[in-house]
Amino acid sequence: MNDRARLIDYLRGQGASDEQIERAEEAGALGTLALELALRSSDGAVSFEDAAEQVGLSGDEAAALWRAVGFPDPRHSPTSLAPSQVETLRVLAEVSRSLLGPDATPRIARVLGSSVAQLAEAIVDTFRVNVEMPRHAQGVPYSEIVEDYSRVASVMVPAMTEAIGDVLIGHLVAVSRAQWGLDEQRATVTRELTVGFADLVDYTRSARALAPAELAAAVDRFEACVADVVARHGGRVVKLIGDEAMFVAEDRARAARMADELLEQLRPGGELGQVRIGLAAGPVVSHQGDHYGDTVNLAARLVKAAEPGSALVSESIAERCPSPLGAEPVEVGQLKGYDGPARAFRLT
Repeated sequence: MNDRARLIDYLRGQGASDEQIERAEEAGALGTLALELALRSSDGAVSFEDAAEQVGLSGDEAAALWRAVGFPDPRHSPTSLAPSQVETLRVLAEVSRSLLGPDATPRIARVLGSSVAQLAEAIVDTFRVNVEMPRHAQGVPYSEIVEDYSRVASVMVPAMTEAIGDVLIGHLVAVSRAQWGLDEQRATVTRELTVGFADLVDYTRSARALAPAELAAAVDRFEACVADVVARHGGRVVKLIGDEAMFVAEDRARAARMADELLEQLRPGGELGQVRIGLAAGPVVSHQGDHYGDTVNLAARLVKAAEPGSALVSESIAERCPSPLGAEPVEVGQLKGYDGPARAFRLT
């Protein structure tokens, strides 16, 4: 029996229909079908329309929620939902009806979909590079690789799902402890935070000079360093955008120490060159896990004005600079979007 026939025989043993196998083979996705069968039973699958009716939503309402979590519009092609997917749709419907309301639920669903899609891509890409391709290069038949990772995934993914839920609970509790307020219209949450940006200098030039594997490894080291230092000082990384990281902290003095440590750990000599940092403190608007407002804008402008290997901070942070750190005033001229010269200070 050749490798393709062995894989198809395995898929049939896992419950795949001839139609599913044919579609997967046409798409070059037999391995993906095996993973799907290992993780989700298709027994009892229903049409999307029937699923919407089961959970008490109209077709348009259900499709809007489904798109919000990042899946294709189910009305453009026949879509069947497994029982677990129907339950997901039911939970979203209940959150909309009983907890957050019909306007807020799609926004939360978009954050959920975007975050989980990023996590899924990171897991799959890492597995391919570290496990699948090395085994393939060793001459292991593809059918055997598929069987092995399907078997492992059927055990590990449910365990990881529970771990993700526990991490979510931990962050929910931590966020609920933080101080907060409401804007004048009582429509959005506001917080007093220090906002920071860490920016890699000459990233574009470095990226062109490095091989893909070197670039990925260097960016990974940058992101790992930022995440570790920020967490150790009680802050939170808001987002990572290749050559830049945005982070927040409640305590201004700890944020200054955070910036100083980042400069120390990301000093010259690495593949991606030097880093520069901008910090500003004040009120921010919190929305969907991100932050907006003048404090964020000032921090973003300060990082662009900072010299390589230095950190520029706002006056509100300079006033709270912890010993032995100091802050000296510097001339930065007029920052984009601001009238007149801005007051800025360099950490020393």
